[in-house]
Amino acid sequence: MDEIKEKVQKGWIHSKMWFDVLAATKEAAEESLKNHIEKIKKFDNCIVVKEEFQDTIEVEKPLPRVEKAYSKAAEIEVLTKDIETLLSITIFFAPSAVEVIEPES
Repeated sequence: MDEIKEKVQKGWIHSKMWFDVLAATKEAAEESLKNHIEKIKKFDNCIVVKEEFQDTIEVEKPLPRVEKAYSKAAEIEVLTKDIETLLSITIFFAPSAVEVIEPES
């Protein structure tokens, strides 16, 4: 938490992001989401400070002509150096939702 406060005091943005994936196999769902988050960790001027993966669930008939698929979700907290970095991550990695925690304005 000290790292978060220190970075925010220096102008960094603390936010949460949520990601969801739907895949034909359990392994594909798990690996694709894990790899997606790993790529975010390598993004310049971005620090992933927390990651939480939900259990993979089987979904019956998620789409027409698809009998079953597997869904996996993740929530991460990130520090980004500036708004441009936050927007770039949002555009390139397409989270389901983004919440800016700090700064408040």
